[in-house]
Amino acid sequence: MPSELLSQLFVRLQVEARDAEIDRLGRVLDGGRPFDVVALEARNRSNEKLISHLNIQVLEQPSSFSVSVSVSVSLSLSLSHTNTKKNKQ
Repeated sequence: MPSELLSQLFVRLQVEARDAEIDRLGRVLDGGRPFDVVALEARNRSNEKLISHLNIQVLEQPSSFSVSVSVSVSLSLSLSHTNTKKNKQ
């Protein structure tokens, strides 16, 4: 029973959020702005967020790559140094 009440509450909150967004969009369009302009601006904002997110990933990728290369080179050098010591003994 409690999960049923939570489901009903969740649906009610979703409907209220949807209605609020419909009202907000109606107010935006009442200002004389054509729907195409509002849609284009929304698409541009979405694209800018995506580009920003991808730029962050690109900036993080080389540093993680260099760290992994650095770690593997250090391990390799360490292992070869250990093998050289063993061979000398």
